[in-house]
Amino acid sequence: MVVVGQWLVFYTAGVSGWNYLGRLALHAGLDTTQSTSVIAEGLLLGIIGLLGAASLAGRFRTVWPETVSAVAFAGSVAALGSVPVLVPFLVAVALFNVAWNFFIPFFVGLLALHDYGD
Repeated sequence: MVVVGQWLVFYTAGVSGWNYLGRLALHAGLDTTQSTSVIAEGLLLGIIGLLGAASLAGRFRTVWPETVSAVAFAGSVAALGSVPVLVPFLVAVALFNVAWNFFIPFFVGLLALHDYGD
């Protein structure tokens, strides 16, 4: 039951993240059509993160892929607040979604491992 609650929290945060991206896009000077297109393209590119997580799952005994992804995610959040034009904003949104979708399955798995042990 704890894992279900964790998934609920993380994916609720993910949905609120799209609203956050929309506000940042409008703040960066993109119009509504551009901002929705950028967010949709970023979500589509986020599939790369999921496929990367699936392909790397269980191959490393360390957490370096997850750590790199977490750093990339944090960097994308900083970039989203500072880029004022379309193409760099699109790159930041894509990085945001790819890193989020790569990191979250590993993070939730680590939480489940912590909750239930080996």
